[in-house]
Amino acid sequence: MTLDIIGNLYTPVICDAEGEVISGGEALPGWHVNTIPAVPEWESYKVGPTTKRRVFAGMADETCCYAFPDEATFTDSAIELGFVEVAE
Repeated sequence: MTLDIIGNLYTPVICDAEGEVISGGEALPGWHVNTIPAVPEWESYKVGPTTKRRVFAGMADETCCYAFPDEATFTDSAIELGFVEVAE
C-alpha cells in the first residue's frame, strides 16, 4: 500500500497582468489522500476528479483519490487500518 497524504487542496489562482488575484485560492472541501491500490474500507470517501492533482509516477490510472471530511476522520481510519502509527 502506498499512501500520499495531500491534505488541503485549493482552486487555481488566476491573476491579472499586474499580478493581482482575480479569482481562485478557495479551499476545496475535504482532507485529500491518494493511494495505490484502492482501499475498500474507504469507498465512501472515494472521489473521481476530472484531472488528478497528484498521481503516482507512471500510475495515473491506478491512483485512487479520496476526500475525507477532515484530517481527524482520515487519521482515525488510517490508524484503525494500520496505515499510520500512533504518535507517542
